[in-house]
Amino acid sequence: MQIVGYDTSAPGMYLSHVEPQADGLDSLNEVEFISLAPGTELAYTLGQRHCAGVITDEGHYSCRNTSAPHCREHNSTWVCAKCTGTCLKDEMDCYEPHVIYLAVFAPDIHKVGVTKQWRLTQRLVEQGADYGIHLQTVSNGRIAREREAEIATTASITDRIRAVTKHTSLYQDVDESAVATQLADVKAESAIELDIGSQAGINAYIESLPEVDLSVSELMTEAVVDNRDEIKENPDPPAIYRLGYDLKLSDRPVSETIATGTVRGIKGRLIILDYAGSTYTVDMRDLVGHTINSGTTTRNLQASLDAWK
Repeated sequence: MQIVGYDTSAPGMYLSHVEPQADGLDSLNEVEFISLAPGTELAYTLGQRHCAGVITDEGHYSCRNTSAPHCREHNSTWVCAKCTGTCLKDEMDCYEPHVIYLAVFAPDIHKVGVTKQWRLTQRLVEQGADYGIHLQTVSNGRIAREREAEIATTASITDRIRAVTKHTSLYQDVDESAVATQLADVKAESAIELDIGSQAGINAYIESLPEVDLSVSELMTEAVVDNRDEIKENPDPPAIYRLGYDLKLSDRPVSETIATGTVRGIKGRLIILDYAGSTYTVDMRDLVGHTINSGTTTRNLQASLDAWK
């Protein structure tokens, strides 16, 4: 078997049941979805890693190229992620309402982002954000990307955060004073259509937003993920969203690449695993491409601080 993909919304991994053949693309392979819900027991040993091939509506096509997680032929980049307001497609197709938001990762890491209006809380969960602050809703994706680029430049906020950076936020609390300072750097004309040009405008807007506490485990249920039509008709209103992951961590887990242990929870694409008295974090992307066998890992792993308590 080979790990060929992952999902951070429902969360889980995709396993292909047929090994790739020497001639490159294989015949159509069956794909199995393995849930990563809290409490799930994983007992796999990782083998060699190579290109994960491609998953289609029909199934999985494997590839023997040694590049991982994907070779050049099977590596795909979502072109909209590169957009700053000038459409890179042959024809623009993002005509539905989009939201510009500020994602906050504990203690004081901030990211400006864009998503479709109905996907706001889902997008925050996919990234593993601790807070999400709605800044503005606009009529289409092109305008949203323009505003995002302007905010990133004028307020010096990144629009990319690596998983290794998010790992440091796992056991910390959000520094709310740092959020307030960051928002003060966001110019009103870049962020909202309220009191244009007035810094008091954005302050008043942020203060007017309700604070909403969300349970990530509830947001990740299949019922919510599959109920797309209703969510589109009733998108989440402008608010300051505080996401609870219920990980109960007192120390930073050890970063590892394993598929053995009990799932404590998911934060973005990070799996938090308990194994042999220690707690580990695993980046799901680092698992993609690995062949796997049944059975717990036999590697010598670094113990977390919890193992010594």
